[in-house]
Amino acid sequence: MVQTKFSEEDLKDFWDETGASHSPFSDAPSSRYYFRRECWLFSRFFGRLSGKKLMKTDLWNEAKTTKILAWARMKGAEVHGFDISKKTLDEASENMRKEGLKFNFRLGDIRKIPFRDSQFDFVYSMGTVEHTPQYQQSISELRRVLKPGGIAIVGVPNKYPVFDPVKYFIIQMLDRTGIATYPYGYEKHFTRNEFRLALRRAGFDILEESSILLMPFSLRAIDLFLYRRHGKLAWLSKPLLHAFEYMENKSSMLRRKGGYLWAFVVTK
Repeated sequence: MVQTKFSEEDLKDFWDETGASHSPFSDAPSSRYYFRRECWLFSRFFGRLSGKKLMKTDLWNEAKTTKILAWARMKGAEVHGFDISKKTLDEASENMRKEGLKFNFRLGDIRKIPFRDSQFDFVYSMGTVEHTPQYQQSISELRRVLKPGGIAIVGVPNKYPVFDPVKYFIIQMLDRTGIATYPYGYEKHFTRNEFRLALRRAGFDILEESSILLMPFSLRAIDLFLYRRHGKLAWLSKPLLHAFEYMENKSSMLRRKGGYLWAFVVTK
């Protein structure tokens, strides 16, 4: 299904269908890499989580992949989140219950976040705001729910990642020619300057600019294909993934130039 409409009901239908067509892949090698980078972001920029109120936009990772909110809850955070898809919400909630973890998850649209003003010490939004043309409204909503002096980590796809500069053009070509459809629907990619400007328009002060996931999108796709279709061969992608992760750990210059996802650290 091609995502061409952006009403709340249309988006619910799209993400319900997308969720139904994707089985969980939290144990794929590339997902474990992603999880470790999220832990790095939390540890470096949020610091101590115990007793802090943390909100995450969309629950795809909690349903399908890194389960970063479960990790944050185990570190003592009071975790909150929302998703526009009831299917994803239910799956994420069930995963938290299986771990015996407390949580507050709700149905909601990022363009109108279902929490009150100035409620959270930390806000984490990685790969959400780009999925509608109203990304500026969504960024403003992130600022609304953040406490004064709170910290938000906000991430979106990088238009020109250093190890995958043609990804954006390939996705555009596939969509426009009808050869294939990007499985996650509408997705705006940003340059560093474009996203910096969007954050400042919303009134955020930028504390640091970084990125995560130096691995090329094609390597992520191959890894997930092997994991889902040929589980015993999933190890084949590990050496390359480890090489990219090693570079990401060691090189602040490469992180600044840009992985697959920008990760801006901002405050209110």
